Amino acid sequence: MISKTAAVATVEAYLQTKYPARGICFIVTRVDERPSSWVVYYDSEAHLKSQSVLDHLAGNRPLLVSKTIGTVAVVATPAPTEDGIAAAEAKLVLAENIP
Repeated sequence: MISKTAAVATVEAYLQTKYPARGICFIVTRVDERPSSWVVYYDSEAHLKSQSVLDHLAGNRPLLVSKTIGTVAVVATPAPTEDGIAAAEAKLVLAENIP
């Protein structure tokens, strides 16, 4: 079972791998628990400090971390966040069932 702390560490590592050497410092701002996953929200340190639209991350969507295997899924739909979370959770279920 992946803990909240481990989910945050997984997302931090994912973001650094996905966006290496771009000078962006990512900060986890909120973590919500769901039955089978953690929903992790993040922002850039620059935006949190300035609150300027110029520092806002384009396309910033929550990431899900599976509680069973620690896989990361991106909430990629422009639909309401809850719909995107449900779609990402469905992807995680498929990933967990692949041997």
